[in-house]
Amino acid sequence: MAKQEHVDLLCAGAGEWNRRRGETMDLSHVEIRSASLAGVNFAATNFDGTRLVDVNLAGCSMTKARFNGVSATLVDLRGADMHGAELKGTDLSKCCMDAVRLTGVESYLWKVRHTSFVGAVIQPEKLHHAHFYNCNFSGCDFGGADFQYVDIKRGEVSTELERDLGERGVHFALPRMPNVKDWEDWDKLSLPVNASEYGVIIHNYEAYWISEKRWDVFISYQRAQRELAESLARELGTRGLRVWFDAAALAAGDSLRQSIDMGLNACPFGVAVVSEDYFGRKWTEYEWERLLLKRMVVVLHEIKPDRVIAMYPQLGDKIMLTSDLGIKSLAQMISETIRRPPRKLVTEWGQ
Repeated sequence: MAKQEHVDLLCAGAGEWNRRRGETMDLSHVEIRSASLAGVNFAATNFDGTRLVDVNLAGCSMTKARFNGVSATLVDLRGADMHGAELKGTDLSKCCMDAVRLTGVESYLWKVRHTSFVGAVIQPEKLHHAHFYNCNFSGCDFGGADFQYVDIKRGEVSTELERDLGERGVHFALPRMPNVKDWEDWDKLSLPVNASEYGVIIHNYEAYWISEKRWDVFISYQRAQRELAESLARELGTRGLRVWFDAAALAAGDSLRQSIDMGLNACPFGVAVVSEDYFGRKWTEYEWERLLLKRMVVVLHEIKPDRVIAMYPQLGDKIMLTSDLGIKSLAQMISETIRRPPRKLVTEWGQ
């Protein structure tokens, strides 16, 4: 199981990970989605049992990484260096392995579908029980001495490569007859596929949001409720959440609008501490309109829910709590909301 401190470090972004990582890192048995991690140094990192979906790993160093039992879909590994990696029980579907360096790898029970290996160097130390279906090996330097039970079906291969690998015991079926309609156009596809998505790591059934130079949650409040908002920010911080709170984020000389915009753009979640005097004010109204577009928790302070819903009927799908619950209970509920994996992940996890 992945180490919590390693998950936290990756959530701080590629720059922090590269600066502070140790010689070996553990990201095993997690799920990583919609993450832009190009150029990250994952050398000697343990990914065993991890699931990757819509992840950009182009140009990553993955030398001597453990990639055993990994399930990867729509993962861009263009130009990655995977020298000496382990790929046992690995399942790749619709991935881009163009110009990847797969030298000195040990592979057993490797299943690959609809994946591009254009210009890749595949010189494994051992390749046993591997099945490649509908893959593109154009311009691929594919060799090695120890091949056992390797099948390539509907592969786009040159006649020379087919002959060379055939002499090494590789079995071919329907060569040069790929189902091109099942290939992704990696010249046009950019990962993550939705720029509005934040990368997420599911670890121990909780969600951790990958956000370099970002925060987890933005707190909006009217000045009269500053003490309540500040206490809530501190309590959320003790639970490991990165909180954008203007008192801490603003410095002398900062543009208020630019700072607020930075915080709003950088946080996937928002908390609005709503009271009677919250509305009708320039900055709270500005923040409120932006937060309505986010995953937001509304904390009601001395105001009835009906009053707020009457003004904003769209709040029907927002979580509403009251300050009567107390700071610790509020922080716990908000933390659980933020850490809860998105529904689509929960559904797919059980499939």
